[in-house]
Amino acid sequence: MRRTSVFLIVLSIAGIGQVYAQANPVASPSPLSFGTAVLRDSKSLFLSITNTGNAPITYTGKTGPFSADYKLANAGGNSVLDPDSSLGFTVTFSPQSITATHIHLDSIHFKFTGIPDVVVQLIGLDHVPVLDSVSIDDTFLGYAGQLITIAQRLNGPLTGALDSIRRFSEFLTYDPQIMTLQSILPGPCLQGWNVPSPPLELVLGHPQIFGTATYRAMTGPGPFLFLVFRLVPYAQVFQSSSIVQDNFLFGTGFEPLMSSLPGKVTVIDSCTPVATTLVTLGTMIEPNMPNPFQSETVFTYQVGPSATGEAVHVRLQLYDARGQRAARLVDEDAVAGTHSVTMQRGGLAAGVYSCVYEAGAYRSVRKVVVLP
Repeated sequence: MRRTSVFLIVLSIAGIGQVYAQANPVASPSPLSFGTAVLRDSKSLFLSITNTGNAPITYTGKTGPFSADYKLANAGGNSVLDPDSSLGFTVTFSPQSITATHIHLDSIHFKFTGIPDVVVQLIGLDHVPVLDSVSIDDTFLGYAGQLITIAQRLNGPLTGALDSIRRFSEFLTYDPQIMTLQSILPGPCLQGWNVPSPPLELVLGHPQIFGTATYRAMTGPGPFLFLVFRLVPYAQVFQSSSIVQDNFLFGTGFEPLMSSLPGKVTVIDSCTPVATTLVTLGTMIEPNMPNPFQSETVFTYQVGPSATGEAVHVRLQLYDARGQRAARLVDEDAVAGTHSVTMQRGGLAAGVYSCVYEAGAYRSVRKVVVLP
């Protein structure tokens, strides 16, 4: 009877040792949640498996992930996990298609000797298309031959997608008879991006613009690109060109639902030399300010001294494109000196007018542009 009791005590002590000397591999984080990624772009997260027990254990391999949306790479560690040691893995989520629920579920089963698998659930979302818009500032006015810089803007944040957008492409369409694209500069939304400038332009007036980033994703909203155009030297007053943007692709092969707002460039003056006959030294008219104008403008003119010392008769009149007088601003004798007159737009229609200044034998013609 006593021998049996001693034997049971020994077994109990051995059993206690077996209960508390065990391994306990724990995955962190688990589940592994990636959030949203644009189609065929990717997000990577680090996964560690740590032995929190008090006995070593051998890692024998894994099964999964089971879909093409996830990839796993061993980031380091031994196959035998001692207590408090870890195995490291990099898991990459890259959605290959848009699902009906936009949810991509998968799992990885890590295998160890003598215990059940450690299972890590993988959760990722593809990008649900959202309404967003890219616009070109409207409207621009420029002189023939002038360089103008136009901002192209991302108006919204492309919710849930910007943190993984690292490439884009688009086409522009404009009238090459009015202006030419000189260069492209990345805006604040594309800091650190590579945007080739000048862009590929197989068809004149229809360039393809694209950009890529290695380390920094797109941000928004705000200026997206700065487009630098030159108005052609022979452009005529009030000629205009719209700037249309289309075929936007964000990410690789992914096109979000969006609207595109075009811009417009209008030539306001062709810088044609002024027709002037100079007879009396000191007699002249300066360009009206502002020009073009919408509500009012100021004409400043000088009257030189006459040969007799008497006042000079001055006329300042506005004529439309048909040669009909549209306004009589000054018709009086004036003494030598500088004079000015303010003209209110009144009922003048938008268009190009000729301002004729006459002072004695002096005559000068300048263009005046009234905006819509």
